[in-house]
Amino acid sequence: MNERPAVWPPLLTFVVAVPALVVGGQALLAVWAALTLSPGVAVSADAIAWRMQAIVRQPVGLAAAVLLTSVPLAAIALVGAALSREPLADRLRTHVARVRWGLLPATVLGMVALSNVLDGLLTLLGLSDQGTLKLMTDVIGGARGGELALVLIVLALGAGLAEELFFRGFLQTRLSQRFSPAIAIAVASVCFGIMHMDPVHSPVAALLGLYLGWITERAGSIVPAIVAHVANNAMAVLGARWPLPESDGLRLGLLAISTVVGIAVVVLVEAAYRRAPAPAPSAPIR
Repeated sequence: MNERPAVWPPLLTFVVAVPALVVGGQALLAVWAALTLSPGVAVSADAIAWRMQAIVRQPVGLAAAVLLTSVPLAAIALVGAALSREPLADRLRTHVARVRWGLLPATVLGMVALSNVLDGLLTLLGLSDQGTLKLMTDVIGGARGGELALVLIVLALGAGLAEELFFRGFLQTRLSQRFSPAIAIAVASVCFGIMHMDPVHSPVAALLGLYLGWITERAGSIVPAIVAHVANNAMAVLGARWPLPESDGLRLGLLAISTVVGIAVVVLVEAAYRRAPAPAPSAPIR
């Protein structure tokens, strides 16, 4: 009888990697801050902290801070998967055999709709002007030209690809081999939220993670989740740069429409994948 795979390696990797990425990223930012202090300013903890805040409040600094997390996160997922006995494509679920390509636009639309619903709820609760989401919105709003392009590429493609490789590919895949899909999705989503380490951003990320995890389980691949994540992040960047007019009526209307669209997409995609033939079973893990 084949033993079910152990889930402690990816979970331990998450527990160790997230604090290490935070500490390592902060350390590199601190070095950057110390090297770019204004002439005559004494090197001190307060001066470095102030300079670090100034760096991440600039488009280039924000992009660098995101890269300091995204690149190592993707590398950890790829290295961890390469050490597995399974083929890399199976371990990370990057294959596309069961992906319904015609559903990709709906999948992306559902992700954007859910994101709009959550943004609307944050606004109604008075939480939209707090935390890292507010910081990113302010920074992106002042980006121009090459800086905007850099932020768009890093926050959309870089963060979206890296986070899906790790959370839906490396972590959720192993969890789904041991537990039910619901448990795998829930645990990976909670970890995804924790990684953002912000009282406002973390719950939003966790809820978005539930949708991305569901897409992954339905498609048997992380590719649709990557596409949806990247597209949603790109829309968020462009929306922060060119926000809609401030209007309670417009905000409530968008919230209502997004709710209806999101529900319709879930029903449509769920029904489509339920009608699809079951994927061929993967080779057992020994």
